[in-house]
Amino acid sequence: MPESTDNVDRHGMKGDELATDLEETAKEIQGEVAVIRTSFTGPLPLPDILQKYDQVLPGLTDRIVRMAEAEGNHRRTQESQALEAEIENDHKLVDAYIKEVRIGQQFAFVIAVVALCLGSYVAVNGGEFAGAVIGAGGLIGIVTAFIQGRRKNGSAEEPASSRGTAGNE
Repeated sequence: MPESTDNVDRHGMKGDELATDLEETAKEIQGEVAVIRTSFTGPLPLPDILQKYDQVLPGLTDRIVRMAEAEGNHRRTQESQALEAEIENDHKLVDAYIKEVRIGQQFAFVIAVVALCLGSYVAVNGGEFAGAVIGAGGLIGIVTAFIQGRRKNGSAEEPASSRGTAGNE
């Protein structure tokens, strides 16, 4: 008796045969895919990659190396200029700080002399107590400001040039 043609496809295979054939074909097609990824850091690629560049365009490796050298020189020049500018700025800040301190000292001296002279003048002209208060008040004010300024500077941050330079010589 002839077999039933209900489960036969256009290739003449039955459903079970077709499924088995598809599985075998899928196993043959299916394979392993390996992805190899290479990376590098720095201005130059790995030597084997450089060699391939040279195969594509002769002389390209030399150009790439010269470009990397030029980039390195440029970067070092920029860093050096930035460092020199920072040092110059620090010197300006220190100079300004010193100038400010000197001006403060000069004004304090003038105030102290004026207070003593005014106190002496008042004391000589009959106001001994008032003269003593004016003279002593001027001196005490200057000394107090000087001491408080020293305490404040002792706890405050140092000028920029003295930060982080202890071991850089």
